[in-house]
Amino acid sequence: MKKFFFIIIAICGCNSFTNAQVGINTQTPAATLDVTAKNPKGTSPNTDGLLIPRVDRQRAQSMKNIETSTLIYINNVSSGSQNGNAINIDTVGYYYFDGSAWVKLTGNGGSNTNIYNADGTLKSNRTVTQRDKTLNFKSDIVNGFSVDDTTLSVDAANNRIGVRTIAPKAALDVNGNMILGQASATNQNGSYSTVVRDNSTGELKIAQSSTGNTYPISYITFELKNVDGDWVQDYNTKINSTDYTVAVIGSSFIDPSTPGATFLGLKDKAGFSPLNISAVSSGGTWHISADYYGSLPLSGKNGTWTINCLVINKSIIQTLPGVYEDMEGNKVKSATAPPVGL
Repeated sequence: MKKFFFIIIAICGCNSFTNAQVGINTQTPAATLDVTAKNPKGTSPNTDGLLIPRVDRQRAQSMKNIETSTLIYINNVSSGSQNGNAINIDTVGYYYFDGSAWVKLTGNGGSNTNIYNADGTLKSNRTVTQRDKTLNFKSDIVNGFSVDDTTLSVDAANNRIGVRTIAPKAALDVNGNMILGQASATNQNGSYSTVVRDNSTGELKIAQSSTGNTYPISYITFELKNVDGDWVQDYNTKINSTDYTVAVIGSSFIDPSTPGATFLGLKDKAGFSPLNISAVSSGGTWHISADYYGSLPLSGKNGTWTINCLVINKSIIQTLPGVYEDMEGNKVKSATAPPVGL
């Protein structure tokens, strides 16, 4: 009789479990299986939690007919091999079965697939909104960061950036053509410098003299008063001839006694007076000479020269070999070839 009564209770109990939810440490389970901590609060030293089956890699690799979503904890990876359904098992941690292989879960000793441990492909467009936060990439190697291989490469070892190269040779190395912004027209007080290319290294640099001047071409007027009649034999401009070339582009001479119409001649006779004016390099600086050859101001007074010059930075000038031609007594002749370098 007692045996029969126990069977009835067992059947009723099984039927209750079949049609209801099961709770552990709770009489009101909230899911199919609800495991509630026995001590959800307080300072009890007793252990609460759920122990997942613990196996080594060989055991997991040997399992057959595994149901999808089966969860295990790998506690040893020294056994078995990383192939077959254990292809992903490389560290201890939690793994679930996805139908063909054990897949690693994030957890103590485990890791998930992300940018830090695996390559990946974006499924759709992504936007990173930084607002007031910084985004900093740290590296210590050549080509430490790149976009599409050589499209953009950061050499963190030498603090360089390469465009279409993974081995930049300067702070910015562009292996190809560039488009620079166009400056608006400026007056004589413009504050632009000229970028030049070092033909030996390919580097772009600001054209600059030894004194720090970055203007490629400067305009200057020399007004030389009270000269010896109309003669300036040698005026040292102190302009460095190593850095600059001086070109005379205009001049005028005034007799202070007759500024409206300066008369030149030899003694008391007015006549033709060829202009002889030049700028030459001597002793490391540029010197100017000016004269109306064979003449003097008829007033006998000392005059004033106004000489207009361009001072050109030599970094933008190519100095070509001289051309030495025998005209053979002819008035007309053509060169056999253009000057070397043009």
